Amino acid sequence: MFPRMALGTAIIALMIAVHPAHLEAAQQNIHLVDQRGSQFAFENLRGAPIVLSFISAHCTDTCPLIDAQIARTVHRLGSSPLAVRFLTVTLDPERDSAADMHRIAHEFEAHSPRWIVASGHTADVHALMRRYGVEISRDSHGYATAHTSFIYILNPQLRVRRTLLASGDLAEQLFREVSQ
Repeated sequence: MFPRMALGTAIIALMIAVHPAHLEAAQQNIHLVDQRGSQFAFENLRGAPIVLSFISAHCTDTCPLIDAQIARTVHRLGSSPLAVRFLTVTLDPERDSAADMHRIAHEFEAHSPRWIVASGHTADVHALMRRYGVEISRDSHGYATAHTSFIYILNPQLRVRRTLLASGDLAEQLFREVSQ
């Protein structure tokens, strides 16, 4: 058995290791690459609300529907002065290249500075996925074919304010959320 002092020290060490502030500090170096090939730090997006989604460029099911709903929302916002940004990140960095993400951005007209479509190093993308609880399972060819399909509304400090499910009225839900 642990002496009482050692057990208390172990509990405090565990609390420090899993405390959210500690976890955020450990994740401040997540770097991604946007659809134009420019690298950026995820933490530098602080300061404005973010609509965060994770997709696979090779998905033919939910992901294109999510992208289409986000495209509708971004188009509807037009040149609105709202400071909201949209960030779509690959959930399959082992398979989705920067060229794949560029193709997705082109296909869904993510030309606005308001919408970033990103890939990145596998470790960085997986760190971001863990941060927001994104789960995947791979098929026999290694593709991420089954995955969570949540859309996260982040506050300006990059904390989840609301989680939405992919749905037929996602564009309307997103517009309401970001217009508040």
